[in-house]
Amino acid sequence: MNSAKNLGIKKIPETTESITKERFYSLIPEDYSRIDFMREILKNFSLQTAKEKNKSLKYCIKKYDC
Repeated sequence: MNSAKNLGIKKIPETTESITKERFYSLIPEDYSRIDFMREILKNFSLQTAKEKNKSLKYCIKKYDC
């Protein structure tokens, strides 16, 4: 959660099901480039959290035994 605040994300979504590319881009603070923002997100990425927040990802990981 502190990572999100450090990136300027005010509200962390309960799920990522409705995050479109446009909505994601709208989260990028003015002082970050798109690439830098994505790099910072990946530094704090958690597959476990991602599975909890996205049903499609959870399904794929389970189906393909990743």
